[in-house]
Amino acid sequence: MMIGDLRLRAKEFFQKNGDGICPLLLGYSGGPDSKALLYLLLECGLRPHVAHVDHGWREESRDEAEEIRKEIESLGLPFYTTRLNPDPREAVARDMRLAFFASLCEEIPFQALLLAHQADDWAETALKRTLEGAHLVYLAGMGEISHWGPVPLWRPLHKVPRTTIIEYIKEKGLKTLEDPTNSNPRYLRARMRTQIIPDLAKAFGKEILDNLVCLAERSQELKEYLDKRTQEAVSKIEKGPWGLLMPPILQEKVEIRHALQRTGVPFTRTILEGVVEAIGSRLPNRKFGQRIIVDRGWFFYLAERLPQSGEMLELKKGLARWGDWDVEIVEGEERPRADLCAIWSGSFTLTPGRPMKEKLPAFLRQLLPLSFSSFPKTEPPPFFVLRFSAHLRDLASQG
Repeated sequence: MMIGDLRLRAKEFFQKNGDGICPLLLGYSGGPDSKALLYLLLECGLRPHVAHVDHGWREESRDEAEEIRKEIESLGLPFYTTRLNPDPREAVARDMRLAFFASLCEEIPFQALLLAHQADDWAETALKRTLEGAHLVYLAGMGEISHWGPVPLWRPLHKVPRTTIIEYIKEKGLKTLEDPTNSNPRYLRARMRTQIIPDLAKAFGKEILDNLVCLAERSQELKEYLDKRTQEAVSKIEKGPWGLLMPPILQEKVEIRHALQRTGVPFTRTILEGVVEAIGSRLPNRKFGQRIIVDRGWFFYLAERLPQSGEMLELKKGLARWGDWDVEIVEGEERPRADLCAIWSGSFTLTPGRPMKEKLPAFLRQLLPLSFSSFPKTEPPPFFVLRFSAHLRDLASQG
């Protein structure tokens, strides 16, 4: 990529995504990538707020943070900084860094947080995740636009090679900070950049970064495709006091697997594949540990604390408490029959003596005995409504 292409890419990115109203926040280390992004923003006529995190790994980083402060203030830009308690774990340091950025986003309505990840970072992520055994759709890791909680993350340099960024820095005559931790083999990212990828390229007899970037791009395309294919199933996920439920909408294993991963349920690979097989084959009453159940294609992830029913319920007009349920009993009024999704939501109507719209799974019949044995015999049977109490609704959000 030529420097002219880099400038054009940056300009098109901000024209497409920027609203021209809300300010932007730039995560800034003073290294080549973030410095290039800062000056590209300025070339595009944008005046970002700038935030710097001193991880506290080196004593001299205090002086570097002060140097960065002077640089940003000389440009007339708002500047924020913090020094963290040093933690050698890369993932922890990343989360602490993002948490600081997120705290700024809570105070000021930034449109997005800008990060200077570039194509070489993307390639390293693809290789790392491949070797870690990640699923195909998650090899790419970061996208050009993503979120960290409620904070939008933009990566305008996402597909720009590091070589182009270095050329831009030289053309502008900019001075950059070089953090020695970026080449310290103690850290996995540094080992990948300085040892693993160069050694692989040498062993293969050719450069592999472009191929890894291509792999990441294909992975991202596959994820976007499967997101669309599974959207209906994900939109019908029901969360309630019982936990999480997903109806049997999908047939293909790759789509079932992707929808399950989108639920946020913490699967091991072995359990995930077993659940995919059970959903696809529509097997009844398959259990995977204490909280995962598959029944005829329905997927259930049970809450840690399940609501309990009470003793025999006296059917008379009025309000009653039945175990963990608040019950309203209304006589002489026709009401719709409950279905599984309604029961799972925790607010539904049921008529004794009338069949359910669909058969309840065995485990749910045990938890919620709604047969004639739950109620004394009366003629004619009244109609009634069952609703969860407030503390169970709160518990539903935790399960």
